[in-house]
Amino acid sequence: MNKTRIFSVILFVVALGLSYYLYRIIMQPIERQEEIAKVEVKVVEKLKMIREAQKEYFAANKVYANKWDELVAFVDTGISYEVQRTEIVTLRDISLRHLGDSVRVEYDTLSSIPVREKLFPEKDYPNFDVKNLPFVPNKDFKFELFAGETTMGGVLIQVLEVMDPKPEDGTRKKDHEFKNKRNLYFGSRDKASLDGNWSERE
Repeated sequence: MNKTRIFSVILFVVALGLSYYLYRIIMQPIERQEEIAKVEVKVVEKLKMIREAQKEYFAANKVYANKWDELVAFVDTGISYEVQRTEIVTLRDISLRHLGDSVRVEYDTLSSIPVREKLFPEKDYPNFDVKNLPFVPNKDFKFELFAGETTMGGVLIQVLEVMDPKPEDGTRKKDHEFKNKRNLYFGSRDKASLDGNWSERE
């Protein structure tokens, strides 16, 4: 093999190596963004599940669960009741009109269903394990949970916030100036909102 051919082979190998290097430089960020997007879809799905569980807990208890054990136990063994509310108005005697009519409210329980079956039916969640509800998907740590109360406009309200404490996307920050660039979460610590900081169309 002459020197020219050897040089050509070496040049070809170097060109291949350089091409692969450039390809990886371009593709690595793209592949990383795709990986982050897949993880975040799962995180948002879990946050939505927790939100539904907390709504059901609130309907039954008038407060949000502030401990994961309480929420898990409620989903696992709780019962959801369908209640019909009926207002019965009794008209006052005309001579007592200034007292106004009386209103009596009656509640009738129409049906009941286990919370687990209502929120996470087996046909839609075949591998659902209630013990995993508090955990960030594919991680060994739980979502950050805050449930309490605050005063808004002179009225005491119940508040709830659930957040992914260690986002896959390292550019997300709890205190980022843009809401959609903060850690994935729903709810608020200072107002009555259960909105998530992702697109609710997702």
